[in-house]
Amino acid sequence: AEKIKINYGSAVENIVSPERVVEISSINGKDKHTVSKKYLVEIIEPRVSEIFSLVRVELRKSGYYDMIPGGVVITGGSSLLPGISEIAEQVLNLPSRLGGPHYEGELADMVNDPSYSAVIGLLSYATEKYSIGKSYKRSKRKIGLGNFFGRIISWLKDFF
Repeated sequence: AEKIKINYGSAVENIVSPERVVEISSINGKDKHTVSKKYLVEIIEPRVSEIFSLVRVELRKSGYYDMIPGGVVITGGSSLLPGISEIAEQVLNLPSRLGGPHYEGELADMVNDPSYSAVIGLLSYATEKYSIGKSYKRSKRKIGLGNFFGRIISWLKDFF
């Protein structure tokens, strides 16, 4: 379902041609079904709106809603869904933009995919706060994210 959403879906109906159809394999992989992109959007758009409605409710309950005039940053795999920023702005009534990692080292084209934002953020945080090694004690020195990925890549090359 995630692949279908990202590869063929859209968060808004007006940017999808009603005539466009896609072939989708069934769960067992044997049968194929043809569905219109419009049909996919009719499923996806309400779910996206529902998620942002829940976010709006939680932001208001937390008291932070009025403290974010700069808007929201949408990231993760679903941020690749065409029209998602527009739906976010409509439902949240806040400016929105798409965000993702900004890594410039080896494998940057893969790592900078918004799908990896949470992982890259956690790794970045860990490299700033902790030394990488057998003991996970607080580090007194900063380890650059590029250096960290370099070590991971070297380890993978040695391992395989």
